[in-house]
Amino acid sequence: MLDKLRHTVKHTAVYSLGNLSTKLIGLVLLPLYLEKLNTAEYGILAILEVTSQFIIAVFGMRLSVAMMRWYAVENDVKEKGRIIFTTFFTTLVILVIINLLLQPFTKDLSILFFETPDFRSYFVILIIWSTLEMLNRLGLDLLRLKERSGSFILATLFKFLLVLVLNFYFILHLEMGVKGIILSQMIGSGVLTLFFIPFLLHQSIPGFSFPVLKGMLRYSV
Repeated sequence: MLDKLRHTVKHTAVYSLGNLSTKLIGLVLLPLYLEKLNTAEYGILAILEVTSQFIIAVFGMRLSVAMMRWYAVENDVKEKGRIIFTTFFTTLVILVIINLLLQPFTKDLSILFFETPDFRSYFVILIIWSTLEMLNRLGLDLLRLKERSGSFILATLFKFLLVLVLNFYFILHLEMGVKGIILSQMIGSGVLTLFFIPFLLHQSIPGFSFPVLKGMLRYSV
């Protein structure tokens, strides 16, 4: 019993540190933001971040959480692999559909939110960043499911450091302002995706399960 408690506390602490690292970026960069961003740019950044979270929450539906629920009660190893494959493939399809649907309307989104088409490129970056995050959350939740806490914290810390360095480069050196901030996030998510795709494929067993997907979608919604 004591060993199980230690095991749980150890992994919980590691996952908490990993999740905390992603929140520290804004705190560490606060002096830089205060120096380089004006009040209007803070408002723009806030709107873009909320929009990104909305896209991830609504369209992504946290299928990875549903995957963990179905995976945990399944005893057959092959079926576990098919559950991962079904979730991974579905997430990829959602990712492509969102980009196909929203990218043609980035100019309209810029006008809708800011009454000017000048922020069109911001929304192009935002949509790519948001969809990559959906895939990365699947990879991170699978690491949790596999109890690979070391890999989890390495992945989150690597992204934290990469985004941190890119923020300094884009804001201080290139003076890109808010665009540099979201571009840093997109690149960080993209690099992490390059790591997670082989990992997800390795853990998957080809075989799409519509009954499982139906149940997971109902659960996620």
